[in-house]
Amino acid sequence: MGETKIIYHMDEQETPYLVKLPLPADSVTLADFKLVLNKPNYKFFFKSMDQDFGVCGAGVVLADRAASRKFRWELLSGIFVVES
Repeated sequence: MGETKIIYHMDEQETPYLVKLPLPADSVTLADFKLVLNKPNYKFFFKSMDQDFGVCGAGVVLADRAASRKFRWELLSGIFVVES
């Protein structure tokens, strides 16, 4: 059984948070992350890491209806910006 670490930021805070999910990365869904976070009515913005440009906004916002979709961890760095 694998473990997935997710690093995320809340609102305008500079300090990142870390959560660990007792699931392999290829099976983690947004719903899994939301259960751990327990913050209703938040928007989830995914960012990726680029070697040349650093952290880049991926422009992807997942709504509740997409909660069962699996993340594409090979393309995402696991950095989230969570806004209320």
